[in-house]
Amino acid sequence: MTPPEKLLEIIETQPQMTVGDLVTHYSNSHGVPIAEAAKHVYRAWTREEIRLEPVPKKNLVQYINSIHGFRLWTVVAFFSLTLATNFILPQGPPFIYLRYTTGVLSVVLLPGATLVDFLYPHGDDLEPIQRLIYSIGLSLALTTLIGFILNYTPEGIRASTAILSLALITTGITLLTIRRNYRAGKTP
Repeated sequence: MTPPEKLLEIIETQPQMTVGDLVTHYSNSHGVPIAEAAKHVYRAWTREEIRLEPVPKKNLVQYINSIHGFRLWTVVAFFSLTLATNFILPQGPPFIYLRYTTGVLSVVLLPGATLVDFLYPHGDDLEPIQRLIYSIGLSLALTTLIGFILNYTPEGIRASTAILSLALITTGITLLTIRRNYRAGKTP
């Protein structure tokens, strides 16, 4: 019996097992080291002899706390760094260069990139250069719109209000994208 046939036999007896359980069961029942069993499972999967399905998340919080929420946590970490470079770290060299870098990226790239992800959810909808160009264009449009709105608030346009507004808008768009992907059952 070949390794794929042995794997299929195990899968037929217990169809709802995880990959880790499959590797362990295969290793124990056939006396193969775990690393070798994992190679057999991987080879069978790459040759499409077996099909592995992701375990669906029960709710949106589990979905966000899995690898699918990586985009959200990246946005939150980046804007946390931006806030830290503007309000906590000293304003002299070398921290000022980090402030310039995070400021430019948070104004010119990140808001538009999250909006492009929301508008074009499939990776093959746009070429990478199109995604970059749309991201920059939409970022500048969003930033201008936020500045226009902030101009008419009592707080006005200041660094703190601009950064917080950009962070809230970008995080909100990212949350909407993740929620839509969760409802559609899409994996990145």
